[in-house]
Amino acid sequence: MSEIVGRMAIEADFAKRLSRLSSKQRAELRDKLGDPPDPSRVTANDWARWEQERRQEMAGMLLAIWMLAANQHLEELLGNSRAVGAQRSAMAKKGAAPKSAGDVSGDIIAAGGTGAGISDVQQSAMVRQGMASTAKQAAEVARANIEAAKEIVDAAGKGWATTPPSKANVEEVLTQAIGPARDATTAATEVTKAAVGGTNGVKPVVEDRGYNLITRWRTEKDDRVCPVCRPLDGKVPDLWEPVLRTLVAPGGTRAISQIVANGGPPAHPNCRCYLTTQAEPAAKRVRR
Repeated sequence: MSEIVGRMAIEADFAKRLSRLSSKQRAELRDKLGDPPDPSRVTANDWARWEQERRQEMAGMLLAIWMLAANQHLEELLGNSRAVGAQRSAMAKKGAAPKSAGDVSGDIIAAGGTGAGISDVQQSAMVRQGMASTAKQAAEVARANIEAAKEIVDAAGKGWATTPPSKANVEEVLTQAIGPARDATTAATEVTKAAVGGTNGVKPVVEDRGYNLITRWRTEKDDRVCPVCRPLDGKVPDLWEPVLRTLVAPGGTRAISQIVANGGPPAHPNCRCYLTTQAEPAAKRVRR
């Protein structure tokens, strides 16, 4: 019913893992550019390899977050402490090596899957759903990250062709292309998206018990909440689009397609919103 426990620590760990990879990729990109730097020396295979590395780095972490959110909501709605406790312990280990999505799914099953009272069929279906959803998410984010990095480097290269850059200028471009600021935004946004995916992923289990899953948008209720998300606080999905269509703040209409695709937050980069859940008898419909 609540935000995933330890969200800020999970986000920080995600950003740290991405930053380690980014540091390695910046060094490789620097070497590929040469001296004087020339983006034409960086091949399509280089960019494809870096994209693949980012996809692999994110896939396991996103799946763990997806399943953690799903299990936490099942624990709160139906009673399911075994699996979520094991997952929290595993994710809390400092310095743990990044795991593939396949390794993560194996750990989930070994830890009790989705907990007592959930059938093997439902357990397998949830793991498959989580793997498919987060694999797609990781691929899309990795592709967007690397495409943006290439655009930044290529644009800088046009200026470098006429005016040789200083080392400081090259480093500034590389850090903008593949650096901590982008990694922090990626971590914040994608933790939100994976957690919302896991929250919505419990719907078949809840419905199988004769209930409707009612979700509500929640903000962090602080001074950082944006004008797009603030009016959505407490609203059920039927009301998200009407609220956004009447929004005066920039980005309201643009956020609609993003929110519909996600089934909730994020509405924008760095969005920290989440969904709360409640189980209502199937005959009841909530729209307020």
